[in-house]
Amino acid sequence: MRCIFLTRREKENLTKIAVTAICIGFVAISKFFSVTLPLFGASGMNVGFGGIFTAFPAFLFGPLYGGVATAISDLLGVIIKPSGPYNPIFTITAFCGGVIKGWIWRLLAMRNDGRVRRVALCLLIALGVVGGAFHISLVSDGISAGLAADASELPKRSEIQMEDYNPLTKLVVHLADYNNDVITYSRYTGDADTVTLPSKIVYPDGYTLSVTKLGEKAFPEAQLRILIPETVKTIDEKAFDGLAEGSVIVAKAGSKAQEAAEKAGIAFEAADVESVTVQVDETGISDSSSFTNSDAFRKNLAGYINFITLGLEGTALLGLLYIGAEALVNLRRRKQGKEGNAPHIRIFASVFGAGLIVTTLNTIVLRYFTLPAWAGRAFWIVWIPRALEELIMCIIISYFIAILYDVYMTRFRDKL
Repeated sequence: MRCIFLTRREKENLTKIAVTAICIGFVAISKFFSVTLPLFGASGMNVGFGGIFTAFPAFLFGPLYGGVATAISDLLGVIIKPSGPYNPIFTITAFCGGVIKGWIWRLLAMRNDGRVRRVALCLLIALGVVGGAFHISLVSDGISAGLAADASELPKRSEIQMEDYNPLTKLVVHLADYNNDVITYSRYTGDADTVTLPSKIVYPDGYTLSVTKLGEKAFPEAQLRILIPETVKTIDEKAFDGLAEGSVIVAKAGSKAQEAAEKAGIAFEAADVESVTVQVDETGISDSSSFTNSDAFRKNLAGYINFITLGLEGTALLGLLYIGAEALVNLRRRKQGKEGNAPHIRIFASVFGAGLIVTTLNTIVLRYFTLPAWAGRAFWIVWIPRALEELIMCIIISYFIAILYDVYMTRFRDKL
């Protein structure tokens, strides 16, 4: 039997590859539990815990291993849980993020831990103060009340008076500006044989919205002549279910209504449909129809308010607890006679520094080249929510990395 002897360098390289492969395996498992958060009508950001395991190759073996592990992690996400068509640019930015993570880790190893800790402490305190300032501004302007914002209690878009608000309130409201309420024609309740869908509805306060969607089973089981205006761009595949034989759909040629009618096997007549505006009550009911409002503006506004207030305040608190945990670990190490400090601050700075750069690059790609829903929006409007999401996730991930890093260094490093 022939024995194969490896040099020390070969053994080290084999160990690096094996540990990196194990980390990638954990990344693959974590991809099943990742979620994609929507933003402005599109997939805004993928949130998961794969970053816990892609950080280890960068920290333990250097930037190149971190870049390769992170790039493979991106490819695994495309295979296991895709959130859209594959774009190789994101794999490239992922690789760059892993490399940057390793570089920051090595750079901070040569810096004074106390100075880095003081900078992090000041930034976290500032973060909490900013979150509190937003909270006070929104409450004083009457946008929200109490600790958390509830969509049902927020003012409608028509009730927003931007000129009367503080700058911080204006900033938050601007984030929700691009979230338009979708009005769905839900049900015809009249008894006429000809139904003209309105192009707009008007609420009692004068708030006017276009009708852009036709909902499921919107009509009774009867023979009807249905006139659909051009404003209706989305039609549920079951919108015409139940219509009696002989029913006719009237709309502009080449419209979504014609496409839906042909799919449903209902006669279609091409004609220009006159725009009609109807008055509805607060619940969206008129004399012969009912409408559903998605209330997207208030729902998204509530999300942004809670994100920027509670999110920043909570992140600051988590960060301060993270620094406090590091201080306790360092105190325990000194009592045990161990040299050096716990690397908690280095971990967070490396993870967040790389994450923020990658998030910024990906936002540029998404805004300018990939997502039509983001076209025309100011860059900061799109970037701020994604940057805050990255900050919150990095704080949470850093806790897990710090724990696992300590376990690896104390129990497995010497054995490997």
